[in-house]
Amino acid sequence: MPMISVQLGTEPSAEIARAAAQIVTDLTASVLHKEKAAYVAAIFSALSDLLGGVHPESYVHADDVRADAYGFGGFTQERRYIESRLPHEALAATGS
Repeated sequence: MPMISVQLGTEPSAEIARAAAQIVTDLTASVLHKEKAAYVAAIFSALSDLLGGVHPESYVHADDVRADAYGFGGFTQERRYIESRLPHEALAATGS
């Protein structure tokens, strides 16, 4: 990955002898605060391990997103959650 020059606090990245990064991710808004804190810490740690240490001003940004506002494969996270709790017979009746 090519290195680019950015400002980290008061230091230009060219003068810092380690990598820096910003990770942006989406989390379902119902995730508990302590789980988000653990998630941010785990991502930062993994990033540091992967890059051989990162600057402390490397950011992990976790957006709170409503479960009915995003998804994949044409289904929202909310629908996936609800369907995961329905009996198998109820899913067959809906054609899912």
